[in-house]
Amino acid sequence: MADDDDLDATKAMKICSQVIMFILSVTQLAIASKYRYDCAQQPDLPSLLLAFGTLTLLMAVFATLTCCARREIYDYYWNFMICLFFFGWLIGGISMVYSIKEPNDNKNSTSVEPYCNKTLYLFAFVMTTMVYILLGSCMLGICCFLIYKFRQY
Repeated sequence: MADDDDLDATKAMKICSQVIMFILSVTQLAIASKYRYDCAQQPDLPSLLLAFGTLTLLMAVFATLTCCARREIYDYYWNFMICLFFFGWLIGGISMVYSIKEPNDNKNSTSVEPYCNKTLYLFAFVMTTMVYILLGSCMLGICCFLIYKFRQY
């Protein structure tokens, strides 16, 4: 009985995390599409959000498929490949997002400085920072878990 409750809670947590991933990826795709040509200061910034949104959506779909149905190793292979590409794109995203020290959000036709939409830049900055915080938290959790496991022996 208790194991069934734990299994149901775990499945519910996985489904909730997939819903959150889906909402974030749709938001990334919407903002990147809306402001596609509104950042001359870093023209690849919308592409970064489009890639993040698409990859996050793919990861959510694969995770939902592997969570809710029995799948073969094929699904794990594709999920691993998507995660690997996501990690590489994230490293490339550092230079895109953090290279803009102070974005010029004043859209003035007489200004010589390149313009970058404030909403686009701040959303990309927050999403990139959140992913790094999440990765760091996961790494810390894994290290704590491994230390706890090895101390038991």
